[in-house]
This record gives sequence, C-alpha cells and structure tokens, in this order.
Amino acid sequence: MRFECEDIPEETLIFHKKIGEGVSATVWLAEDRDTHELYAVKSFKAIRSRHNQFRKEVGNLIFLNARDPGNKFVPKLYGIINEKTRLCIVMELIRGRTVSQELLRSPYENAGLPMTSIRSTVRSILETLRFMSSDSIRMVHCDIKPENILIVKERAREKAVLIDFGLASREQKMQNMYVQSRWYRSPEVLLGIPASIQADMWSLGCLLVEMFCGICPFRGKDSLDQMLLIVDALGMPPEHMTGRSRDVLLGCN
Repeated sequence: MRFECEDIPEETLIFHKKIGEGVSATVWLAEDRDTHELYAVKSFKAIRSRHNQFRKEVGNLIFLNARDPGNKFVPKLYGIINEKTRLCIVMELIRGRTVSQELLRSPYENAGLPMTSIRSTVRSILETLRFMSSDSIRMVHCDIKPENILIVKERAREKAVLIDFGLASREQKMQNMYVQSRWYRSPEVLLGIPASIQADMWSLGCLLVEMFCGICPFRGKDSLDQMLLIVDALGMPPEHMTGRSRDVLLGCN
C-alpha cells in the first residue's frame, strides 16, 4: 500500500526519549539531525498484527490533514518510517500534559481539575468533534479518554488537543464495530447496534464528569458490568435501541 506522504529515512532522526506508551505503540521525542526540528514519533513493531493499525492511522491522518490545512484540530503528519523492524508515524510535537497526567497531579484523592481547565478542554474537544462531524468528514474518533487529550498552555490560555486517531472510523463504516475504551464506551457500542458520531459525545460526557469529580462515573469490570452500571444510573435504554440488543439487556434486568 502506498501512502500520500513522505517516506522519512530512520537514520535522519535522533530518538531522544519515550514520551508516551500505549498497548500497540510507543511515542518518542525525535530530532531531525540536520534541521534540529523536533517531532513526536509513534513507533509500532513491524509485525503483521500492527501493520493494519499503522495503515489505518496514517490513512486517517492523511484524510483529516487534507481537510484541516492549518492543523487547527488534528496534529500535522510529516511522514512515515517504513522499516523491517518498525513502522513509525512522524507527527507534529505538541507540548502538553494529558488529562490523565493532570488528574494525577492533584494533591487530593479523587479531586478534579480547575473549572477553567475543564471549560477550555471541553470547548476545544467540542470544536474538534464539530470539525470531524462535518458533512465532508463524518468521522468518529472512537477512543476519547484522558490519555488521548493533551492540555496545552499557550501564554495565559489553555487549549486541548485530541490525539491518537488509530481507531477513528468514517461513520458509514461503524456497523458492528466494538471500539472505545470500556469505561468510556457508549451504550450503542456496548449493545452491538450501529454507532455514530454521538458515541464520541458519550465518551466526552464521561470525561467531563471525571475532570470535575476526579473519577470516571462508570468503571465496569467487563462489558456487561459496564452496561449494568449505566442502566442502574440512567435507566433502561430507549425502545429504539433495545430491539436489536435483547441478549445483552437480559443480563441487565
């Protein structure tokens, strides 16, 4: 598969330190040997199970960057490293702390963030979701959680940047997709019915509660327990959602 972005030789970069780590990839701070420009480099092991993840995320970034030329909403993609031992995505370096890191910095247990940070974070993510839901895009991020939102301080102001587009999917391809981290997973995904851009709004709502209270509102041990917690707090889903999810709902009665 050919990508419409630059192939960057690995030897042109100096890898300084690890700045992030997930299940499938590690993010490094890297520097161009000639220009000394700094990048965030997301590195996947070059094994078969990671190739599709790598291709999907690169494809998503190409698609979104083309519709966000000023990179107001989506990190800029500079190129890829496609080597035998690893696959890398070379992106704009965004300096900030994740919401997860900010919550851990609180001196009090289960304490949330300052209201000014909550407002600026939610406003920024809502603007990004509005961009992603525009008619020419209609893409669902599918993994909004504290680890995937960077809080960036610009002079006296704060903004938030949504990162990690590895699970993002066009809305028309969201049939029967089991996505999102469990605690932030929307009821329609839990119930196995077609999801849409509203699934991201559910995740953002859970995140909003967590930023305010310091703890995620629904912390299920598994998918059924997650649905039980939601039903216990909010009641049974509306009728238009229940017809195609009877097996799951039987466990919630």
